[in-house]
Amino acid sequence: MVRSSPSKRLETSREYLWAIDAKGHVIGRRSRKSCHQHGIIHRAVHVIVLDKSHRIFIKKRSPTKDMFPNQWETSVGGHIRYGDTAKETAGRELEEELGISEPVRYLGRLLYRGREEKENITLFYAITRKKPRLNRLEATRGEFLTIKELERCLPRRTFVDGTEKEICVIKRLLSKLEASC
Repeated sequence: MVRSSPSKRLETSREYLWAIDAKGHVIGRRSRKSCHQHGIIHRAVHVIVLDKSHRIFIKKRSPTKDMFPNQWETSVGGHIRYGDTAKETAGRELEEELGISEPVRYLGRLLYRGREEKENITLFYAITRKKPRLNRLEATRGEFLTIKELERCLPRRTFVDGTEKEICVIKRLLSKLEASC
């Protein structure tokens, strides 16, 4: 089990995002607040973190998060700031949330259309030997689980909306990784 360490990350009050239409075309720059208040679709990244045994890192979001507080998730991630790329955002989020600097590899895309959030998510994965150091502003607990352990804990813990879709992607990734060994 990983416990959190003090954070060096400061949240910005004016975060601007890539606002996009239903087909993924850029319609401009909008504030994070505006995207969430008005249901504007925007870009985000998720990074699935695996250890060398291909166990998945899950973490419990901080109670201070404005979206999905105290819920578990199978990735690190965040919004792609206006002007940034998905890959640089993925690397930055991995470093900010877990203190890990590893190459991120493209995995695919997911559309998420929840009540609070409307995102086009670019998925990446990273494999690490490093022990994650949780950013206290982001998460309070974390652990590596096998896919079977993760599936067993789904009914016992509250996971963020959309986790089932992400687990399908994780299973495909694990199949590919196992086939390449």
